[in-house]
Amino acid sequence: MTRGAEAERNSVERMFTTLKLPFQFDRERLREDLAKVQPEDWVLHYNRADFDGDWRGTALRSSDGTTTNLVLQSGANPEFEDTPLLERCDYFREVLAAFDCPLKTVRLLSLAPQSFIREHTDRELQYEDGEVRIHIPIQTNPRVEFYSRGERLQLEEGCSYYLNASLPHRVSNRGGEERVHLVIDAEVNEWVHALFRQSLAEDWSVPRIAPEDDFTAFQKLVLEDPKLDEQLRASGQSQNFLDMVCALGGESGLHFAKADVQAAMSVVGRGELPRAMELVPADGAAEALRNWVPIRVHVEEPEPVVEWQYFGDRRFTDPFFSSTVATAARVPYASVFRRYSTLDVAEESAAAGLEPSGFIFHMSRCGSTLVSQMLAALPSNLVVSEAAPIDHVVQAEFKVPSLSTADQVRWLRQIVRALGRRRCSEARYVLKLDAWHIHQLPLFRAAFPETPWAFLYRDPLEVLAGQIEAPSLFCVPGMMEPRALGLSAEDVDVRDRFGWCCKVLSRICESALRYKDAKGILANYTSLPEFAWGGLAHHLGLELSDGDIVKMGERTRFHSKNSMFWTGKDEPPRVLKDESQRLRAAELFDPIYRELKVAAAELRG
Repeated sequence: MTRGAEAERNSVERMFTTLKLPFQFDRERLREDLAKVQPEDWVLHYNRADFDGDWRGTALRSSDGTTTNLVLQSGANPEFEDTPLLERCDYFREVLAAFDCPLKTVRLLSLAPQSFIREHTDRELQYEDGEVRIHIPIQTNPRVEFYSRGERLQLEEGCSYYLNASLPHRVSNRGGEERVHLVIDAEVNEWVHALFRQSLAEDWSVPRIAPEDDFTAFQKLVLEDPKLDEQLRASGQSQNFLDMVCALGGESGLHFAKADVQAAMSVVGRGELPRAMELVPADGAAEALRNWVPIRVHVEEPEPVVEWQYFGDRRFTDPFFSSTVATAARVPYASVFRRYSTLDVAEESAAAGLEPSGFIFHMSRCGSTLVSQMLAALPSNLVVSEAAPIDHVVQAEFKVPSLSTADQVRWLRQIVRALGRRRCSEARYVLKLDAWHIHQLPLFRAAFPETPWAFLYRDPLEVLAGQIEAPSLFCVPGMMEPRALGLSAEDVDVRDRFGWCCKVLSRICESALRYKDAKGILANYTSLPEFAWGGLAHHLGLELSDGDIVKMGERTRFHSKNSMFWTGKDEPPRVLKDESQRLRAAELFDPIYRELKVAAAELRG
């Protein structure tokens, strides 16, 4: 990023997505120059995987001065030259002269009728990164659909637009003639800064068009038609899934392209709520959501929206909730079709579900994943490990300042019960939480006052050394909401990751000590793996057979986070390599470690 762009970003607290610039060019003269382009000047676009049909271009400026070079060169100060084509196009030269900034690649891009460009992003092509992409439509038609971040833009011939290419965008030409844009990539300078400042004062917004969204209508139709729904589920692994979806849509009188389906897959992958969203009604929710799992809570006012993904009979056997979600989403059906509900409906759908048998809190790098994997080795256990929907509710208070404690307790109870819906043969339900959730132990106790809990810990110096060597997200300053970690914005110093890690881990230990009660048990890493089938199982009320213990023991032969053989506590613990850091950490953590051991003994009775 250039210094100017960085300064502008600091002074303008927004991201520019689209702007209609104050330049109007003569449409007839644009088309006259377009007619000067010869057939041999056009070449197929190099991003062959990004489109279906015919997408061609020719360069007016390029890094080597040729018309066939459509690539925007990166690297240190690449040079750009006018091509012979620009030399014979007088009006195109006038158009480019209107932009008082360094011009890089300038191209004419043509999208043939019945062709489409798949949704994609172009890295670092935004004003905030020091570069702008400007579109000037030369030839278009009402059946051209240009979508940026799910919104259809109205782009008119002769007008000029800044379009943030770093955002997801796609184009479909459903009309009968080519769509041709003059596309300018330019470097941000003071002239561009002034232009964008003026846009704030004068609101140069790009008009939107209501989308002709037959595919959204088809999604709704599928989820309401059990026969059609089952047909697509059954073909979920088919290589021609997209073709089948389009064909079934056509049979239903709904016409869309594969690009529309792929765009829908991309939207759900980004975790965005669709603009046209149907909520599952309370009546019949248990059946409608059978074999579906809540994967995200969109915290909205006045009530959150739960997003559901189809899982079938897939169990939670991966080390983390996110891994199972990603695996389930590889089935095309699960990545295209989602259901949405309120939290109330989510809870009602779980009326016959499991109540949690226990919560596992931890300080990270202390064996909690191994423990959850040992429990998940038993088919009778539903073990949900670090589920994003729970974290969405836990951190909801930072997104909705008006959220009352009573409502947050209700939301937590509802999402925990929704995740506990029995889909297989499970009889017991254990939740392993994120490390920072120990700060919210009172919230969990309020929602489930009778549920036992455990906190796993380890010599903090060993945990700290591991986090310095390979940090988790929450141990990188600035990557998470500091209040969720028991800290404040003033604690964030990106230059001092060691100090940040010390604060984060010490706060976790302090919260475990502060909130300990009779329902809790504290366990040291040194007590593993026996603790899992011994003290923990007894504390959580899990009755284990000898065969169960054997299965849990077999799981310890492998690393907790992958399928590699695990050498367990024979592995030497990580140590801080910097002696001054080690001494500083020991002074902070030795008293905390002693206090954790004492508290663990007290809770054992």
